[in-house]
Amino acid sequence: MDRENLTQEESMEVIRQMISMSRRKFGESGFHFLLWGILVIAAALVQYFLIMQGFGPESNWVWVAMPIIGVPIAVVYEMRRQRREQVKTKFDNIYATLWQGFGIALLLIIPVSLLMRVNPIPFLLILIGLATFVSGAIVRFVPLKVGAVVFWITAVLSLWLKDADLLLAYSAAVFLGYVVPGLMLRKRFKAESGV
Repeated sequence: MDRENLTQEESMEVIRQMISMSRRKFGESGFHFLLWGILVIAAALVQYFLIMQGFGPESNWVWVAMPIIGVPIAVVYEMRRQRREQVKTKFDNIYATLWQGFGIALLLIIPVSLLMRVNPIPFLLILIGLATFVSGAIVRFVPLKVGAVVFWITAVLSLWLKDADLLLAYSAAVFLGYVVPGLMLRKRFKAESGV
């Protein structure tokens, strides 16, 4: 249909449909929430175990494995997804920019915290909560917003936790804030796509 032949109501309906399709697409399968949730939980629990075995600051090296494993998996997944989905919407760009900004902030928070000799986990929880909350708003998915609140509450509670116990709290927050919503997103994706 030629743009000049669309009425104002038809134009608005096309826009509404595009926004609706875009928001549904965002839920995708919850892949990234599940991937990063599982990797963070695994790293936190391994470090907790190492600390309980008497390892000190060298136990921090377990976190290096997380991006080494996760980034290639996430990149391959995104490349395959982009090949399947030919159209890139404004929401795609906003969502991607949110998580790119999160990644940059993450790369700054960790070394700055370590140089200041402060545990980065409370700051990470606040940052993760923000990105998760905004994601929940973009995709209109309340469990992500609830997960963000869990991250923020855990950040406040971390003021009273020792480093090893903080790792357990971090794992629990990531499970409730990433893995549970990720599983719910996956279920919604399967229901909507008929997979």
